[in-house]
Amino acid sequence: MLTNVGGEPVDPSRDRPGLVLRTLIGATLAGTSSVALVLWGVRLLIGYQAPPTGSPGAGPVFPLLVGGVLSSSLLAAGLAWWRLAPLTAVWRRGVFSMIAALGTIVGALAATPVHYRFGEKGLLVMAGCSAVVGVAALWASHPRPSGV
Repeated sequence: MLTNVGGEPVDPSRDRPGLVLRTLIGATLAGTSSVALVLWGVRLLIGYQAPPTGSPGAGPVFPLLVGGVLSSSLLAAGLAWWRLAPLTAVWRRGVFSMIAALGTIVGALAATPVHYRFGEKGLLVMAGCSAVVGVAALWASHPRPSGV
């Protein structure tokens, strides 16, 4: 039985860097697509909302923004955890899932210049492109039998 430097068992047919890379890209882009849709919804609500009279968190915008961004990060982490099931070390699955969740936050930060440059339509295009590439990457990360 093969072991790594830390003494953990390693199965070369299951622990593949390509699987991890495609899964991280797919999960992060799925979360980015979701967060772009959330930001688009927030912009729509702000555009149709009456001027604020009370506290800034009184309307539906703040809960949608915070809840949507956190839910998008959880979506990315969950997709990464699910797709990385073939990995033998559970802690690796957890670390890669957290990386995908944090990558979604980076995607949300990237949505800001997209919105300022292209407006709400830019957010929709970003969401669509991220979804297409993310689904393709997740589909490509599907575990295959060894030798295929």
